[in-house]
Amino acid sequence: FVQCRKLITEAVLGTDMTHHFQKINFLRSTSKNFSEGEAWEFMVFLLHAADISGSCSKPSRICEQWTERLFREFFDQGDREKSMELNVSPLCDRSTTDLPESQIGFIRYIVQPTYEAVAKFLPSLTN
Repeated sequence: FVQCRKLITEAVLGTDMTHHFQKINFLRSTSKNFSEGEAWEFMVFLLHAADISGSCSKPSRICEQWTERLFREFFDQGDREKSMELNVSPLCDRSTTDLPESQIGFIRYIVQPTYEAVAKFLPSLTN
């Protein structure tokens, strides 16, 4: 149980965007023959890929609901940052964030490169 819980926790924490670009660069520079540890990192990255692209494969109405929830959370964070006189994090300023443009940018600069990196190891994704 303890080992299972540790792995699940590690996988869920692996969905955090903090290390996204580091993971992409790792996949781009790694051969297709993973060590055991690298194979685990790849599986964690697949969970991250599913997490960031989940709404891209859903019907529009569901995608819009999730986007609305996500930006509500972002804007609440931005409001808290402003009230603490901190710099507002990207996409968290309700007065300057353009929702459609931010979604296009997220897909173009985050989701698409993620799946391009994964496709190196799972070529069936390119179809």
